[in-house]
Amino acid sequence: MTVDPTAVSAVERSADERCAQAMELHVAGRTDLAEAIYREIIASVPSHAAANYGLGMALVQTSRIPDALAHLRRAVQADRNLVEYRLGLIEALLLIGRFAEANDAIVDTRGRGVTEPTVDELAHRLADLSQILAPMTPAIASPSPNVSPEDLMAALRRGEVDVALSIAQHLCRREPENSLGWKAVGVLHRFHGRLDLATKSMHICVRIAPDDIEALSHLGSFCCESESLAEAQRALTRAVDLAPDDAQVRYRFATLHFRRGEVQEAIAAVRHGISIDPVCSTNEAKSAQSSLLFHLCHDPSISSDELFEEHRRIGARFEAGIDLSTIRHENSRDPSRRLRVGFVSGDFRDHAVAKFVEPALRELSRLASLELTAYYNHTVEDETTSRLRGYFARWRRVDPQVTSDESLASQIRADQIDVLIDLSGHTGFNRLGTFALKPAPVQASWLGYPGTTGLRAMDYYLSDSHLLPRDRFENQFVERLAHLPVGITFSTPAECTPINALPALVTQSMTFASFHRAQKLNAPTLALWSRLLLALPESRLVLAGIDREHDRVDLVRRFERLGIAATRLTLYGRSGFADYMAIHRNVDLCLDSLPYSGGTTVNHALWMGVPTLTLGGRIAAGWQAVGLLSHLGLTNFISMSEDEFLDRGIYWSQHLAELADIRTGLRRRWLTSPLRDSRYFAVGFELAMRAMWTRWCSNGAAETFEIDDAQVRASRTWTAPSTGVN
Repeated sequence: MTVDPTAVSAVERSADERCAQAMELHVAGRTDLAEAIYREIIASVPSHAAANYGLGMALVQTSRIPDALAHLRRAVQADRNLVEYRLGLIEALLLIGRFAEANDAIVDTRGRGVTEPTVDELAHRLADLSQILAPMTPAIASPSPNVSPEDLMAALRRGEVDVALSIAQHLCRREPENSLGWKAVGVLHRFHGRLDLATKSMHICVRIAPDDIEALSHLGSFCCESESLAEAQRALTRAVDLAPDDAQVRYRFATLHFRRGEVQEAIAAVRHGISIDPVCSTNEAKSAQSSLLFHLCHDPSISSDELFEEHRRIGARFEAGIDLSTIRHENSRDPSRRLRVGFVSGDFRDHAVAKFVEPALRELSRLASLELTAYYNHTVEDETTSRLRGYFARWRRVDPQVTSDESLASQIRADQIDVLIDLSGHTGFNRLGTFALKPAPVQASWLGYPGTTGLRAMDYYLSDSHLLPRDRFENQFVERLAHLPVGITFSTPAECTPINALPALVTQSMTFASFHRAQKLNAPTLALWSRLLLALPESRLVLAGIDREHDRVDLVRRFERLGIAATRLTLYGRSGFADYMAIHRNVDLCLDSLPYSGGTTVNHALWMGVPTLTLGGRIAAGWQAVGLLSHLGLTNFISMSEDEFLDRGIYWSQHLAELADIRTGLRRRWLTSPLRDSRYFAVGFELAMRAMWTRWCSNGAAETFEIDDAQVRASRTWTAPSTGVN
């Protein structure tokens, strides 16, 4: 039979014209009509490349990917040189979870000399997907092919998070267009501290289910953590539009505001969430209550009385329905026996709190009179975690999502803890809900939060007379103040550059600096600093840790409105620790913030020979730098009014030789101070534990007390030979 080439050509021309019409409909969003035309064309010309590609992409867009693959492969076979067809096939293979085939297609495409950026983007997506769905725990057996979402939820209820992750990953491979699996994978990766994989997984979930409020909320939260604030804004704004009365979304929007330094907006967002869920019914709601207090500590307009009442009010919410008078403890009332001391924290990792607590734990672990137990309320484990674990006789890992306050309280009771120490206060990953249940006879808060917990169940707050003078702050605490000779220790920064000469000796002008978080750079703080800069017109200001261009531009504008030219400012982004410490070599004097002063940054600056000029605040959070400087005898850097702050800044600009001498000797002064003497701290801590315990053994109520230097030096523990370095 002879085929008329003229007739074939006419059919093909007609098919091309019809395909062009279908593509116009496709682009216009009329996928149903376009699909019908594509199918008509393929019925008459089965190998028509454009029609097969168009139909394949229409099927992908309507989640019929297995059906799409045959048409996309036919398009590639019909026209092997058109990159668009290859990219469509790779996209479909990725969406259906056929990663090996997608990789082969990418390799083949690159082998043909294709260098389009889209190929690289698809290769990156493949790498991300392979990571997201890679088995994280080899010991976990591959789940059955028949596992279901119900199996996933059952594993989560049992607390088997590794099993749950394996099931969720299997669901993603089996049903890649089902958003539930991706959402679960994202949450579980975040549980294990893999924030990057969690974010990528949640992005996939939101692409599949753009109106999933929970997924949008998670995505916003993950992006906040990674400082991708513009992405967080988009996700959370969408979530608020969809669910304006969702308390969780409001709480996460508050976190976004706080990360941006928008303290008032953060406070308003948390209050909005609390108004939606006033009974504090979830763990996230409890965390939001704490975050409100933490935000309020950064509010320059709040009075100390108002802040204290807010703490009392939220403390009462944590303790709602709990009658402390009915709680009994079976611990042996022997005042001289070995004490079981428990520490509850989510910060036994690379965190600022660990820098303070590690030297103390190292020395406390050597005392035969104490047995230490850790309750670690976080999922991340790093090198710091490994070191800290070695200081405890028992290490209890607590799941912050799965372990209830009641379950943790039961574990603490079973461990027969005598004195339970809170290291978080109203910061992230706290367990104040557990402390409210009074699982230990004696409970005390220490270190992690510069303020009261507001809990009647918390007996004491540990500090010292420099960090927390009783006459100033006792009326701001529900707890009784227990003063040690020194209330904190701090880890020596490792491998830091030596202290250099005072820069002002060369420049003949002062270089001030701030290493504070964005939340501390409020209007009163910048106004105070600007007064000093205006009084010293040759001086400069270094601002470190300012990453985002938007924040840099905003800061410069704020200073310009205060009369400080941009040429007098030097801005640094975040950097590695060594580079961060090296910036201090260019600095003569650090400037403190208000109302929330520096702590970790003040210690780091002191180590580099740089004192901090501070203004003593009216709340405990505003007194941290005062306490640290007082321990070192650096009272000439402490002011009690804005005018005195200004006068002291000017004084040091006129006494450079004196400032240079302080700089040269400051590291030695720090090393020989009580802040560095962890053994001295440990003996004072042990005496405080014994005083609290003895009082409980005699049925006495908690009362304010002080362990002084003479008691430490008279202690048998102090006079015993040292067993290691401080």
